[in-house]
Formats: sequence, structure tokens, C-alpha cells
Amino acid sequence: MKILLSGASGFLGSAFRKLAENDDIIPLSNRISLPGAIPLPLEEMKRFPAVLGSSDAETLIHLAAIREPDLCETEPERAAILNRDAVLRLAESLPEEKRFVFISTDYVFSGKDPIYTESDLPDPVNVYGRMKAEAEAGLAERPNTTIVRIPVLVGADPDPAKPGFISLMIEALKSGKAQQIDNVLVRHPTWIEDVARGVFWLAHEQKDGIWQISSKQGGTRYELTQRVAEVLGLDASHLEPSSDIVARKAERPLNSALSAAKFLEAGGPRPHELEEILEHLELS
Repeated sequence: MKILLSGASGFLGSAFRKLAENDDIIPLSNRISLPGAIPLPLEEMKRFPAVLGSSDAETLIHLAAIREPDLCETEPERAAILNRDAVLRLAESLPEEKRFVFISTDYVFSGKDPIYTESDLPDPVNVYGRMKAEAEAGLAERPNTTIVRIPVLVGADPDPAKPGFISLMIEALKSGKAQQIDNVLVRHPTWIEDVARGVFWLAHEQKDGIWQISSKQGGTRYELTQRVAEVLGLDASHLEPSSDIVARKAERPLNSALSAAKFLEAGGPRPHELEEILEHLELS
């Protein structure tokens, strides 16, 4: 399958390019140049029809977005342009017979009433979640459209300067310094490679509508850190659970656990749990 891939140089996009196997990936490039890429910044929406209309790719997988909730909160107009308006314009510009795959988020939910299924109504608590939810709503009537909700991702970032979810926990464990770790907000870290495989599966199977890919066993950051410590044989006695939610610019969902039952029952590949992920990652 020939696939246009936006956000190809990013965290998730790098996993897609790594696992493409027999698919022909054509990156849509914003600022970073990739071999064979088509330059198409998301701000240049007037160019979308010409670029997408002239491509012979069968599918467009749209990964590009502002994925930092705090940045979306401080720059809501920019977040609306890139995380909602550009999404809908891409989908509108892509011929209807071609598949549009949109990556959404567990942040479309407040986290007050988990576990969430595909049919639950979004109730986001921040700008990031609201823009993603509005993009989902705008895509609802388009044929040949796949919407994929995912939680926090873990894995190797192509930018080594960016600390990852797991590396921050390992850093806290190895520091030996007494500190309190959040024990309120529940997350479900999911491996980027599992998400990439799952999205490829959905695209090849031509699955329409909303789908959710997530690990099953979540936990607070404190609970997850304890699990990391157990697998890696690290001392966690200097860490204490905190019942105080860390103040941030964007409110976070309390527990936005996504049910992946629909995806798994349809035959989608099972995501690994945290302990399994740790066995695959090269950790130092």
C-alpha cells in the first residue's frame, strides 16, 4: 500500500517508518527534510487540494499535531489551526475514495468515568483534548475514515534530547534522592510500535469509524515507577506517593483509560504491557 504520512519525522512517525515493511511511505514534510518527502506545512492549507489530489497514494495517515497539552493551553489559536482546522482541511482535500486515518487521544475524555469505549461522548478538560474531539466530530460523516484514539506513548524518541515517560521514571529511581511522585492521575503507557502496527492493521483492513489502541494495565506515575523498579531491579525506597496533583497550565484527565476490546475482538494485534515493553527497550 502506498501511504502519505504526515508527522513522519516525529516520535510516532519514526515508528511508522521503521515498521512500514511492504508499505511505500511518502512523508509529508513540515520543517525537517526526509528522503522522498513532499513539502507540505500544515499552515499552508490552500496547497492541500493540489498536493493530495495529484498523489496516487491510497491512504493518508495524519500524525502531525501539537501534542503538548500545556502548549495548546497557552497558544489555543495555533492549536485550533494545527490540531483541528488542518485535520478537517486535509480530509476534505483528500479524494473520498481514499482512506484518511486520524490519530486522536484519550484526552478527549475528562477521566472522571473510565473505562471509555468508542461510543462514549467526549468531555475534554483542556484545549488539546477539545481540538481533537472537534476534529473527530468533523470527520464523523466522511467515508473511508479511521479515527484512532491512543494514550500516552512510550518508546525511543528520534530526538535523544527529549526525555521520555519511562526514562524520567528511571532517572528518579537512579537518583537516590527523596522525592514525591504523583499518585493521583492514572495513565496507560502504550508502546509506539504497538500503535504503529495497530494503525497499519486498521488501514489495511479498511476499518471505518472510531477505534482505540491501548495497553490494559495502567497506573499512577508512582505505581508505574514501582513496576519499572521491580523489572529493572532498582531501589525505589526513596520515592514517596503524593496525593497532590502537580499544577500545570493544562488540566489533565483523572483516568482516561481506553477500552481496546473492539480493536482486539476484530483481530487487531494486542499491545504489550509495561513489563513487556521494558524487555524490548534498550535501557541504560
